[in-house]
Formats: sequence, structure tokens, C-alpha cells
Amino acid sequence: MEEHTGASWVADVWPDDDKRSVPETRPYWLANETQTHDRLWLLRSPWQTLTVREVFAVLWTWIERDHRPIDGHAVRVGVLEVLAWDETRARTWLQQLPPGQDDEQDGTH
Repeated sequence: MEEHTGASWVADVWPDDDKRSVPETRPYWLANETQTHDRLWLLRSPWQTLTVREVFAVLWTWIERDHRPIDGHAVRVGVLEVLAWDETRARTWLQQLPPGQDDEQDGTH
């Protein structure tokens, strides 16, 4: 997960069937990271036709679609909303993004 986002709380709301965790063993993370509960989270896409990278592009562009200031609660609500979508809606949103925007969004949150 950390390859795609710094928002480690996303693992808490990711669909259970599409995530796994293993004990964290890296000393730096054990000493400095409390949000992941000493777990390293592995995520797969909740939709077969989208990669995890594309899922995060969908998440962040949906949340930022109005270009207004957002707080932590609004981000969490937006993530939950997108993760409840069906695959067709997620793919449709991704396909309407300008070229390269999915790359720009990956890893920025």
C-alpha cells in the first residue's frame, strides 16, 4: 500500500476480500509508524479490470473533483463512496480523466 499512498488509514476501509497484512519487520517503520498497527498492508484492486494504481487515481481524482478545500473527514467519506462503486462506474470515471492524470495522482496522498 505504501507504494501508492501515504494515507495508511485506507487499509482500514479497503474491502476485506482485497487486502492482506503481514507483521511489519522494518525497524524504522516499527519505531515511527503507528497508523498501520505494526502491519504491512498488501492490497489488490477491488475491480478486476483496474490496477491498484488506477484505483488510487480514481479515489484521489474523485475526492478532488470540485477543487475545493477538503478535510480528513471528507477524504474518508470520498474513499468509502468510491470503494462502494461497481466496476463499470470506476472504469468510466478513470476513462474520463485527461491522459497522464492517473500517473499524477498516484502516490500524492
